[in-house]
Amino acid sequence: MGGLSDISSPSGEYGVYFYCNDRLIARALTTSVVGFETGTLGVPHPSMSLAKVFVFLKGPADLMPWNSSKSNINANHEVFIGIKPYIIQTLKQFTSLSKRKSWKSDVFPFKEGEIKSREIKNIKELKRIKFPDLPDGRMSQDKVLAQINENIVDSKPWTKAIYENFQFTKVVEKQKLSDKNLLNLIYIDTIFEMSLKQYLIYESNLAISDSEFISLMKDRDKLIIEIKKLSGLNNSKWNKIWEKIQYYHNLKDRSQYSRNNVNIDDSDITIFRDNLKVLFIELFGINLL
Repeated sequence: MGGLSDISSPSGEYGVYFYCNDRLIARALTTSVVGFETGTLGVPHPSMSLAKVFVFLKGPADLMPWNSSKSNINANHEVFIGIKPYIIQTLKQFTSLSKRKSWKSDVFPFKEGEIKSREIKNIKELKRIKFPDLPDGRMSQDKVLAQINENIVDSKPWTKAIYENFQFTKVVEKQKLSDKNLLNLIYIDTIFEMSLKQYLIYESNLAISDSEFISLMKDRDKLIIEIKKLSGLNNSKWNKIWEKIQYYHNLKDRSQYSRNNVNIDDSDITIFRDNLKVLFIELFGINLL
């Protein structure tokens, strides 16, 4: 059974749910096992996050495609191998629909519908599942970004500027400028610092005077220490991300102020941006493409 849910779950609650003899074996699978990879469905993406497929299997235990502990799918089981193409076909239909539809106007208002069932007497005779044609056109990245962050922006209007500014870095990336990577590095680092300001103002309960606030914003090291303490993102996993962010800040400074030329690769921009994506979803709950 496949369809679109009425709640977006960009953090991971979408994909395939496997039940074997009424037991939930795998929840919200979005791995290559069910087609989430380049060349099939594509890698998991927030714009797909309305799509859900439920697989219900009943029968003798030895025919259930579960692992030995019955805690996950056995991808090498002949039953799973037999149904996998149809799972991927169903996922493709609804991940594509999730990316094309306006969630607010075309999905969320509709709380009821009709489930269309089809009996398959011999699955080997089924070559392809026949679905209704998909609507024309896909939404632009700007619209997708606005859609997946709509609920967050409704409750936290200040987050809109963060994701809009972040999206603009991709505009800079496409320009034919000799210093575009330096410009982007400066811009991304500025977005980062401004986002920490927003966190202090709106997300934390830090009670300090205006002069103390200005002093804190002027001292980047102290500012990051304070954000770590307030957010709780201060373990070994998060410290690696903070270190990478600091590395690219230092790279920006060397590029701006050093006498020697400093090379900034496209990969530097990608890695810097990817680390901020992870941080921003934790600090603000916003998703960035």
